[in-house]
Amino acid sequence: MYEATKLLSSSSNPTQGDIRLSFMGMFAKLEHYKRGSHSQKQIASAILEKLSQYWNLHLDQSSIISSLLDPRHKCSIFHENTKEAAIKALQDIFILYSPSNTPSPSRPKISSREYFLNLLNSNNYLHNCEEEELNQYFNSPCDSGIDPLVWWKLHERDYPILSCIAKDYLSIQATLVSSERAFSVSGLTITKIRNRLDPETARATICMKYWVSGNIGENVE
Repeated sequence: MYEATKLLSSSSNPTQGDIRLSFMGMFAKLEHYKRGSHSQKQIASAILEKLSQYWNLHLDQSSIISSLLDPRHKCSIFHENTKEAAIKALQDIFILYSPSNTPSPSRPKISSREYFLNLLNSNNYLHNCEEEELNQYFNSPCDSGIDPLVWWKLHERDYPILSCIAKDYLSIQATLVSSERAFSVSGLTITKIRNRLDPETARATICMKYWVSGNIGENVE
């Protein structure tokens, strides 16, 4: 539980994929404690029941796409009985992101016959693209030592459609911790007795605080 709180409450911008990872880990740990002593079993069962309620109501479905598109674990944190349904959900999203489903105001008007011919051809093309991208992505090894958004930036040419999906879903923060921390820092900077700071000065001061705490630019001469 401590490790889950540490991961999801950090300022490293955890994603929805981190939620599934931490919850799967907590569920496994609680199942282990349920096989322990009588007192451990009671406590673990109560915690597991409450976490399962939140998981099933709010977090399970919302974390599927982000988890699959996290190159650090992909399908590895899905149970075998849920993996197929998860990939099917990603396939449905893939279709929505295809170029043929993106409206274009400059697209010329075509006849009804051409419309249906293009529809058939685009469906075949999309199916081939979907199989190629998904198979290539899931058959490649996981990369546990990289930021997921950096990974997709480096591989956007290899996975043109999947990278667009990943950027949208992996940019969703798992918690509001980092946002709340930013407001807290702003509140400490702009106080009741220091409330006439120029906006640019306040912005520069807050940025400088993050740069110093993150050792950004310390090697710049």
